[in-house]
Amino acid sequence: MAVVACPACASTDTRDRGRLPLRDGDLTLPEPGRLYACPTCGLYFRHPCPTSEELERAYVGMPLCDGLPSAERPDYRRAARLLRTHVPSGSVLDVGCAGGAFLAGLPSAYARYGVEPSEEAGAVARQRGVALLGRSLREASSSGARFHAITLLNVIEHLPSPLEHLAIAADMLLPGGLLVISTGNTDALPWRLMRTSYWYYYPQHVTFYNPKWFRFAARRLDMQCVSVERFCYYGGVLPAVLEKLAKLRAPRPRSTQGKRPTEPLSTRLWPDHIMVALGKKL
Repeated sequence: MAVVACPACASTDTRDRGRLPLRDGDLTLPEPGRLYACPTCGLYFRHPCPTSEELERAYVGMPLCDGLPSAERPDYRRAARLLRTHVPSGSVLDVGCAGGAFLAGLPSAYARYGVEPSEEAGAVARQRGVALLGRSLREASSSGARFHAITLLNVIEHLPSPLEHLAIAADMLLPGGLLVISTGNTDALPWRLMRTSYWYYYPQHVTFYNPKWFRFAARRLDMQCVSVERFCYYGGVLPAVLEKLAKLRAPRPRSTQGKRPTEPLSTRLWPDHIMVALGKKL
C-alpha cells in the first residue's frame, strides 16, 4: 500500500477513508480520488488532487459566483462581527474575494483589499472599490503590504497546502492582527455519519477541516486561537433537524460504476461549518 503523507503536517500515519464520489462542480477531475484523514493534525484531504498552480489556472476563467446573496450569508455576518469586535478599523485583505461583496458591505472605517484569480469576478470587485493585489495569496505577499485583518471565507477548502498559505497570511498581518477563516467542519454529526457521501465533497474542495486542525495550525504559526464558532450556512438549526431526520431515511443515490456524477443528499441545513479567528501575537 502506497504511503500518503498529510499535506499539512507531513505525517505518513494517514488513514484511507474510501473513494470519493464523482460529482459535478466548478472543476472537472479525471479521477475524484480517495479521502484520507490525518490523526496527527486532524486534516482530511483528497488524494490525488490538483496542485495550487493547476487550481489557480482553472479559476482564472471562471465566471463570477457570489453564491448566496450577501445579506443572507451567515459567514459574512459573523466575519463582519468579528472584525468590529477585534479590529474596529484598518486594512482588510479578503482572499478569494470574488466580486468583492463581503468587503463592499464593511463600514468605511476599513480599507478594502482583495485577492481573486477569476478575471470576471476581479473586474466586479474593482468596480466596488476593492484594490486587488493579485490572483493568489503568494502573489499578494510580494507587494510587501501588511494588514490589520485577513479573511478567507469558504476558501481554505480549495487550497491543497493549507498551512503554507496560512503561514503566508500570518506574515502579512500586522502585530495584533486577525485571521478569520470559514469552512466546513468534518466534526459535524451528519458529516461523520455519511462519510464520503456527504454533500461537501465537490471536486473543487480538496482539503477539509475541524477545530482540532485549527488548534494545530495556531500552534505551528505561533498564533492565538481567539474563537471557534459552529454555524449553519444554509438555514436554521430547528429546520435542519426536522428536515434531515426525514432525508436520512431516504435511499442514498447510487453511482453507476463511477462514470456518472452522483447527486448528494440535501443535507445542507445542519450546522456543519465553522468560523475560526486566529490572532497574531503582539
